[in-house]
Amino acid sequence: MGVIGVVSALTPEIAWRFHIVRSILPQGWPSAARTITLALALGLLFLARGLARRKRRAWQLAVVLAIASSITHLAKGLDFEEAAAALVIFVVLLKTRRQFVAPGDPAAMRPLLQVVIALAVLVGLETCHAYGIPEYSDRIEDALLILISALALRALVLWLRPIAERVRHVPDDRRRAEELVRERGSDSLAYFALRRDKSTFFSASGNSFLAYRVVGGTAIVTGDPIGDPAERSELLAEFRRVARAKGWRVAIAGAGEDALADYDELGFRSIYLGDEALVRPSQF
Repeated sequence: MGVIGVVSALTPEIAWRFHIVRSILPQGWPSAARTITLALALGLLFLARGLARRKRRAWQLAVVLAIASSITHLAKGLDFEEAAAALVIFVVLLKTRRQFVAPGDPAAMRPLLQVVIALAVLVGLETCHAYGIPEYSDRIEDALLILISALALRALVLWLRPIAERVRHVPDDRRRAEELVRERGSDSLAYFALRRDKSTFFSASGNSFLAYRVVGGTAIVTGDPIGDPAERSELLAEFRRVARAKGWRVAIAGAGEDALADYDELGFRSIYLGDEALVRPSQF
């Protein structure tokens, strides 16, 4: 729908339809509707990534943009086809609403409110300028439009930001992780699972765990899970379920060759980066 909106906003209107619109709406409204249609289409394109990650806030905003898009398509030139397509998207979003469960980051609400207030002030100023109060140069107007666009983009980013993982170490979990690293750690990366900047996720039995860190909405698992190899697939499947519920992607850095079969079964795609070199001082 975003691509359709962009194409529609950038192509000429059908003459007889545009004539009807101009005879009904006040002067300048169809042109404004065209600009708004383009902005809404770009917004829908921006939301595509959040919708693919099942983000609830992306769904909420997409519903609003789909309805608004159907209205602006009619207002700019009686584009019935595009308006109907927007309504179809709206219906599909309503029917699939239960699939969008990933929450946003509550900590983003405060900076988002600050951005929205600043945006409202600038939009209000620009609206008053359209009616001649106040008057200022074209350069100032262009600067305001650029600033409004930047603030709108910032607001979108904050609204869609996933839950930020804040590392918390529970003493009992920390001790259990240390025991598993000593007893079951089989590669050189196992020790780094105990770094203070890593979070841990344990299996239901407590006999296995993985260490991860969230960077840019991606939960990066550092090395293979440590513990009982028979629990590896179940542990990763459960972790991925939890990560998706939070709107995170999952990646595994430093995967061992013996675990690749389990990762393949879970749908991960492996990329060969190199082999680990081991030097034994006694034999060097």
